Amino acid sequence: FICFSLKYFGKKEKQNRIIQNTVNFIKSSAKAENINDIYYPGEKSYLNRQKNLKNGVDIPEYVWKKVLNLT
Repeated sequence: FICFSLKYFGKKEKQNRIIQNTVNFIKSSAKAENINDIYYPGEKSYLNRQKNLKNGVDIPEYVWKKVLNLT
């Protein structure tokens, strides 16, 4: 988890530049063996949310049957 208090970073343009530089630094770090991507905290959750909003959420059939039986 990363938290920034933006009031200390000046104007919006400077804030965006600092954040982008931080993300670029994290993403350009050396990767451990067998690691393809480096994610900043919360990025995987964000990417999963975007995918789910676009494609819907996969629900196992046994769970869906239980939901249908609730009615």
